[in-house]
This record gives sequence, structure tokens and C-alpha cells, in this order.
Amino acid sequence: WNSATCTKAKTCSVCGEIEGDALGHKWDGATCTKAKTCSVCGKTEGEPLGHDLDETKTCKRCGEVDGIAYYVEDLNGKTNLVIYGNRTLKQFDVPSDVVESAQIITIKGNITGIEYDCFFTYKSLGENVQFLVIEDTVTGKIGRNAFLEMRNLEKVTIGSGITEIGFGAFEKCSSLESVNGCASVKKVEDAAFNYC
Repeated sequence: WNSATCTKAKTCSVCGEIEGDALGHKWDGATCTKAKTCSVCGKTEGEPLGHDLDETKTCKRCGEVDGIAYYVEDLNGKTNLVIYGNRTLKQFDVPSDVVESAQIITIKGNITGIEYDCFFTYKSLGENVQFLVIEDTVTGKIGRNAFLEMRNLEKVTIGSGITEIGFGAFEKCSSLESVNGCASVKKVEDAAFNYC
């Protein structure tokens, strides 16, 4: 006997006699990225639901982020800008008025590096930001001049996912008192901390 499948009853492999009924599909519901799928045979039916994004570019159903997203929160009386996503963080991913009001910047999620000049392009940023936290889930390189001239930046925490700090990344951060973490940093380029 050949075992029953989703679409065929149990069948004799010699004479073709059929016994019982087909098992029928056992459907797992559709998700944002996958169509309805049979958990037994893998057959799909219909289309994926697609993401239902909110104003922060986060899907209301599955929580996945489309690119880079952010939110602002109060953290012990200071304005904390939390940036997260699933690609490299680039210039102007966050509107300048949002960035320039921050006193703390927290970078988290599946961000795969911080591009050159990423925050240096926000002219008044150096006046407000005092603390920078890059969480362990952020991977790759902090690019050239990424945080250049953040004059009031006092403390930086660099998570274990960062492996390289680029040329001038924190140059002219004249109030910088401490840099914590850096456990996985394998390369620090010239001038990364000049004039600190």
C-alpha cells in the first residue's frame, strides 16, 4: 500500500485498489510574506497578505520593518530617538527635525552598518545629543565621519555586532568621556577619535 496523501487515498501499489479517503490539506494561514500553505505537502493557495505598515514603517501584523523606522520616547526626562530597521542606516533616513531634538540616540534592530556622514549632515545635532547607544543586534561598520562634531556627546556604548569604526567616525566629539563595549571591534581607522 502507498500511504494516503493530501489529494489521494491509500492505494495498492500492485492492483491500484483504493482504501479510505485522501487526507485533505492541513492549511497554515497566509502570512505577510507567504501564501496559505499545506503543512503536509507544501502546496500553496492564494497570495501572501502583504505588510500592513503603520506610520513608523512597521507591519501591524508581523512587526517587520520596511527599511528604517524610528520613534521618539521620554527616557528619564531626556528625548530618546530610537532608530531600528533591517538595512544600512544612511543619511536622511530620519527627518532632521526629529534627529535634532534628540538628547539620546539608540540604534537597534537588524541594522547592517551606519553609513559615512550619517549624522554629521544634521547641523545642529552636535548641540543636543549627549548619549549614543548602538545595541548588539546592529552589525558591521560605523562609517567615516558618521558622528563627526557631536560636540556634546559624552558617552557612547558600542554593541558586540560592530566590527569596524571608520575614519573620523567620532572626530571632534570634544565632550566625549567614555566609549563602552567595542568587544568585537577588529579595526579602528585613523582619526576615529581625533580631538576628543
